[in-house]
Amino acid sequence: METKRKRLTKEQKREQAVIDLLNQMFIIAGHNVTYEDIKGRKDNWWTEWTMTMTQADEWKAWGVNYLRKNLKLNKALAEKEMQWDGYNVRLSFGTGQSQVRRILYNDTTTLTVADTNYQAVDSFNNTGFSSVSPYTTPTSSAGSQTHFVIESTELTVNTAWVVTPDASSIYQIMTGGIWVLSSSASTPFATWQYYDPLLDCWFNKTTLGPAPSCRQL
Repeated sequence: METKRKRLTKEQKREQAVIDLLNQMFIIAGHNVTYEDIKGRKDNWWTEWTMTMTQADEWKAWGVNYLRKNLKLNKALAEKEMQWDGYNVRLSFGTGQSQVRRILYNDTTTLTVADTNYQAVDSFNNTGFSSVSPYTTPTSSAGSQTHFVIESTELTVNTAWVVTPDASSIYQIMTGGIWVLSSSASTPFATWQYYDPLLDCWFNKTTLGPAPSCRQL
């Protein structure tokens, strides 16, 4: 007697799509790796395997066809669901602020990310931004949503590297910014803010201690 295969729900189809897309990514890149090999890993596992831009374009094209066939999406929607692959998402304000994660796949409302955590480079203190919980899961609650920006992971430079970077390299793009040091009526009698033009966002910084005393000359 033939057993009928149970139909997958919409959510199950999307979960399977993530698995199939990642498996095909490894196949196209020529790596003997599957989703099961990286499932649950919390390190920067994707730095162990690379793919060329040509392979990435081939994979995105394959993904668009897969989504059209298996999720019954039209071409425009399928392309939108592959558009942020390889980018980073940075939580810039609110719960979880300062986390950066690699985007593996997206649909129109959800980002699937690699489970890793990069802390923002901050040479002025070791706590990043003041009054935040940097390891907290971001929230979508109305009125207190976590803000985020999506960043490209491709860099074009006008001068050859002295030492050629590889997959283990971490970059910091220096955009400049505006620092504001203001007086305050209470300890430490000063406040410190920073404006990042790339994120278009102001941040409250941790003051380094009491404001220095001054004397009139």
